[in-house]
Amino acid sequence: MHCDDEEFEQLRLLDRLRRDNPVLTAWLTRHSNAFPAWTSRHKGVWDFSLDSLDRLETLVRAAYPGYDEARDGEDGDLLPVAAWYLGEVHNRHFGTSWQYHPDSPTAAGPRIRPFVMPPWERIFDYEDEDGIEDDARPMFTPMEALYRLFVPGTPPLRDGSPYEPTA
Repeated sequence: MHCDDEEFEQLRLLDRLRRDNPVLTAWLTRHSNAFPAWTSRHKGVWDFSLDSLDRLETLVRAAYPGYDEARDGEDGDLLPVAAWYLGEVHNRHFGTSWQYHPDSPTAAGPRIRPFVMPPWERIFDYEDEDGIEDDARPMFTPMEALYRLFVPGTPPLRDGSPYEPTA
């Protein structure tokens, strides 16, 4: 990380804003509250284990014939809760937490795409190889990961951890 104290403080404040904002809180509440009904419609063991990601992947692939149809289904009942579930699995197994840029172009619209990333305390565990970003913690956007299931060559959802330290 190559920033002075003032820039570091700005990064810390941005991190806090991304973790604690009403758009993210509303999205998380809506989908965690919808989860029990979602599990009733989509039978199986939804225990937030890494193994359950195989079931999630099968469910999403069976619901949509391709990438474009999945993107069109983002406003439906399946994908938003599936994305929430995928992020929660990451939080529980990789120590990440939810964040959302409240000034994102999607903030005013119906398509909110929160992401998960390692906590602020691990900022020094990651280094941008190109030296461009001061905060090089990896971001994982569950909704985008669900779309990528339809891209040839995409590894299974449960393969590996995208959060290995690089510094």
